[in-house]
Amino acid sequence: MGNANIGIQKASLCFPPTISDSLEANLPGVKWGDANGIVEFFRMVKSPREIEYIKRSARISDKMMQTAIETAGEGVSEKEIAACIHGVMIREGGEPPGFGPFVRSAERLPYEHEIWSDRILQKGDQVILEMAASFKRYHSPMGRLIYVDNAPEGTSDVENICIDAQNETIKSMQPGTTFAEVYNSWQDVVDRNGLSHYRRHHCGYAVGIAFHPSWTGGIGVVSLHDKSNMIIKPGMVFHQLSWLLGCGKGDYFVSDTVN
Repeated sequence: MGNANIGIQKASLCFPPTISDSLEANLPGVKWGDANGIVEFFRMVKSPREIEYIKRSARISDKMMQTAIETAGEGVSEKEIAACIHGVMIREGGEPPGFGPFVRSAERLPYEHEIWSDRILQKGDQVILEMAASFKRYHSPMGRLIYVDNAPEGTSDVENICIDAQNETIKSMQPGTTFAEVYNSWQDVVDRNGLSHYRRHHCGYAVGIAFHPSWTGGIGVVSLHDKSNMIIKPGMVFHQLSWLLGCGKGDYFVSDTVN
């Protein structure tokens, strides 16, 4: 290949160092460059066809979530809920997602990215349900925190804060807005409600085409956090999260895919 210049993504999950080392050893005349981030930059803005795939995925995610909520109850195991989620996903035309679905309760509640166990749900349990359908590899994550039987007194207060914060975040996602401004719109609602001590590392992240072991795709998470100067552009798609767990006013979580 002579004196060719070739870029490689050494940070890719699917490109182990042994392959990179072998290429460099067997192509001594090539100049190797760092191509990390190039594909990720272009995939941030989706084409109209990609948006349609994501909408199709979102419709399947909705049905998966509704089934999970209807199935969850006292005496039902987490794995039974997961089985029902998978059944709906397959019947509705979904493919195996990048990861999840996440079904966790009780002491495992704070452990993000934990899948189901064989634990049996009990009256009063909190259950986090987070999942994404995959259609032509395009993902539409969503999440809910539910209670088995009745929620504790005062839960409606933290629920309202979470939903208000989510709505403000979605409203702020206008072209030209920085990712940091989007995050701050979420944090401002939380602060106004007496929870200024509570902060999250982000309130969402970019989604689209993805493969196992993640539904974010790419070599990392492109997230809506308070230090990011990235700009919202038309065609971007995010998994937006409003998450208040262990904040002192109760627990609530809601998330949706937003375009």
